[in-house]
Amino acid sequence: MIYIVREKFNITENKIVIEKDDYNYICNVRRVKKDEKVLFFEPGILRTTIFKETSGKKGFFEITNTEIIPPKEKFLHITLPFADISAIETAIKNGVETGVDGFFLVKTEFSNTKKNAVENRLDRFKSIIESAASQSRRTNIPFIKIDTFENIISLQSTHIFLDPYNGNFPEKPEISKEITIWIGPEGGFSEKEYILLNKSAYPVKFNVPVMRMETAVSAASAFFCDRLLRN
Repeated sequence: MIYIVREKFNITENKIVIEKDDYNYICNVRRVKKDEKVLFFEPGILRTTIFKETSGKKGFFEITNTEIIPPKEKFLHITLPFADISAIETAIKNGVETGVDGFFLVKTEFSNTKKNAVENRLDRFKSIIESAASQSRRTNIPFIKIDTFENIISLQSTHIFLDPYNGNFPEKPEISKEITIWIGPEGGFSEKEYILLNKSAYPVKFNVPVMRMETAVSAASAFFCDRLLRN
């Protein structure tokens, strides 16, 4: 069954109307058939539809059921450093598919990518999030935003940072409703950043070789989603 996740759909007379990229994906790539069931999700609402017709490169889907999805009680966020754009794209895709609810993008002292290069790709990142959320049948759409190191570390959240050298996560930590995992850049965190993190975050070391950012996102989000959020 086709499952589409977007921030907002065009709804007219009890029908969802799609066009452009969504039209191409559903009608040309997935080749939806008349009267086939398609699920459309936007934040808090899941709509079951039946495909009715196409007209002028638009697809029309009759809404047969609307379900209100209750909000989540706990959230997992990832902080990513400015890095190679393709690496950020892969990290975002991996994170969405392993349960991440939001991404902070931050310039660290050892970041190797400029802020404007990241800003110019925000729309692309959001598109990747929607696509990955559809693929993994998410019932929420993760956010993505650029912020400063100091602002993020000051948030009311259980902060965790991956340290390739030391750190053990406590067996029964005090967990707030939000968990923020910090992934360092290729050169690691600077001394100043380590000081800030050690004051406000749990250091965690996985007993594996040093991971690329994209791999670290998958490992950390899958581990902490299972251990902390799904009990």
